[in-house]
Amino acid sequence: MVKAGLERLYSYQHDDGGWGWWPDDPSRVFMTAYVVSGLGRAKVAGYTVDDDRLAKGRNWLLSTLAAHPDMLPELRAYTVYALAATGGAPKDALDKTWNSREEAERRRTGAGGTGSRCSR
Repeated sequence: MVKAGLERLYSYQHDDGGWGWWPDDPSRVFMTAYVVSGLGRAKVAGYTVDDDRLAKGRNWLLSTLAAHPDMLPELRAYTVYALAATGGAPKDALDKTWNSREEAERRRTGAGGTGSRCSR
């Protein structure tokens, strides 16, 4: 069953290395981070993971981090987590994530408002 799930994930990976919700939609940061972190967890659990697919997903996340320095702090945090959990994250990305934690908290609480705000 795990093998079938991994094969399905591989079939959804886009040519650019990222993942979206479907095989033919644009790559999305959250979906790619989600799949990369899941592949990492599967590998740690002892399952055979296609290292090339994992590397392509990691590279897509790395290039996306570099191309979007103003990424939402929550999304940046999850992206950095996925990278750190699967081989390491760049120090500057870790630092930026740490330094933006107060902004993320303000966004989560609505800057003193009554609820959380949703993003894409």
